Amino acid sequence: MEKRDVRRKGWQTVDTTVKDIKYTVTPLSEGSLYVFRVAAENVAGQSDYCELEDSVLAKDTFTTPGPPYALTVLDVTKRHVELKWEAPKNDGGRPIQRSL
Repeated sequence: MEKRDVRRKGWQTVDTTVKDIKYTVTPLSEGSLYVFRVAAENVAGQSDYCELEDSVLAKDTFTTPGPPYALTVLDVTKRHVELKWEAPKNDGGRPIQRSL
């Protein structure tokens, strides 16, 4: 398995001991575009490479959540206000931990 930053000409070996048909490539530089290629090997030798047609942008797949909505007042006294709201419609790809 090899990777190449699209800004460079040379390929870098990622791992020569991959035994499965999937692999997590690390480390990558966030914001960089990469292409990858893999080859199969047995006692007779190595195959040609299979290369991705499109580059991959290294980026976090999670984003900040959207805002909560439907903020309403449930109760008011001289010492407190009780509020209620709905969770964001967009959680950014991760569970909401808390609303501030």
